[in-house]
Amino acid sequence: LSDKIDLLTSGGGALSAPTSLSRLADNSTATTKDTLATAMFNGLIANGASLCLATNAAFGGKVFLAINDATQAYSSTTDLFVELTGISSLPSLGTITVTNLFI
Repeated sequence: LSDKIDLLTSGGGALSAPTSLSRLADNSTATTKDTLATAMFNGLIANGASLCLATNAAFGGKVFLAINDATQAYSSTTDLFVELTGISSLPSLGTITVTNLFI
């Protein structure tokens, strides 16, 4: 991963990078973004982030990033769930150094 993400609040203020980052196993069962988000946030710690390759035909090998806020439970209104584009390769499964992806 060569580009890095700088998180900002909705008002443009600085937001701290997640405290942890991991690469999850590829997900071949989720068929909607809602089911993929639920699977990615399941077990994600507060202030944690994860990457996942969605391999179901509905997604065609797209990469998603989930970032949890200070509350461990998933919230579609306060947590971040986005598709990352232009990624040619992903890190190995497991823990990733946070500064590899975030400023």
